[in-house]
This record gives sequence, C-alpha cells and structure tokens, in this order.
Amino acid sequence: MEVKGITYEEHPNYPGVRTFRCEPLRANLMAEACATNVRQRRHIQCSKCKIGELHAGRCTPPAERVGSKGISYLGIAPERCVRCGTAAYRLICKRTLCASCFNRQRELRIGANAKGMRPKKAAEQLHRAVCLVDLHGDARLLELEYCSGECEAKQVIKRWWPGGRLADYEVQPAKIGAPPRPAKPAIPPQALVANR
Repeated sequence: MEVKGITYEEHPNYPGVRTFRCEPLRANLMAEACATNVRQRRHIQCSKCKIGELHAGRCTPPAERVGSKGISYLGIAPERCVRCGTAAYRLICKRTLCASCFNRQRELRIGANAKGMRPKKAAEQLHRAVCLVDLHGDARLLELEYCSGECEAKQVIKRWWPGGRLADYEVQPAKIGAPPRPAKPAIPPQALVANR
C-alpha cells in the first residue's frame, strides 16, 4: 500500500518494483517490506516508525495539517506543548510537555539548574494547581505538581480526557527542590574504636 506524501520510484534493476527511501534504515524498500518490518519488529528503528505503521495499515493517514511554521511530516502534524505551545513530535509527561519545559520542571523538582543555582524564572512562572474536572457529570480531582496557569490546566484536561472540562481551578505554591534527606546519625567514636 503506497502512502500519500512519500516518493516512490521504480527500481533501476527490477522493472515494475516501486521503492521508497527509508532514512532510518538507510535503504530503498518496497512498501510491503516496510510493513513486514513493522509487523515482525525486525529493526529497532521500525518499532515506532509512523511511515511503517501507515504501510502496515495500523493507522489511517490523517488529513494534511500544517503548523504555524509550516511544519508537516507526511500529513502528521506535531502536537503542541501545553505550556509553551512549541510544536514537537516528541512530548513527555503523558504527551503534554516538550523537552525544554520538562527540563525546567525537573530543575524545580530537584532545586537546582544546570549551573547548580536555584532556578528563578521557572519558580516565578510555575505553581501547583488543584483542578476539579467534570467528565460528563462525573467529577475527578486532578493535582498538577507544576502548572503555568489555567490555560495549561485546560489543555492538559483536553488531552488526557477528551470531552472533559475544567470546573474549578485552585492555585497553591509550588514545591522547589527535593525534600530534605534525613540526617545520618553520628557514629560515636567508641564504636569506631570497637570495630578495629
């Protein structure tokens, strides 16, 4: 099955055989071979390949979408980070955050940035949020450890529970840094002498 958006060419040595260029495998493949690689999980590069899933018929090709910067890949538009709005094919934390926002959140969680200093900008922008989610009459409580505002909370709810809506939103101060580790008891000098 040939997929729209991929360039297929007739193989020079085999008339009637149409192939496309597979960059992850650095090979020219037929659509059937690509589908077989995905179904039988022959290569690690094929495990989450969108082109392979389209060839295997595991997903239907979505309508052509183009992002604000004109970014599109075989009709599969990237999702947007709920915090900064950056278009990305790889989102972390249950498909909500781009890598940059995740790293800023992690810095807050551990209490230090890459330079070892206490994070300032992220601490000013992020806070803890407690949200009441309405799922068609059923209420759920959602606690977001770090959230930039009500708009982000609405986006998270929309992504995790399609059809759900934000009923109530409460802001609380964010936790910065890991909880302090319990102090180790001091070893009395007598115990050191006794162990020799």
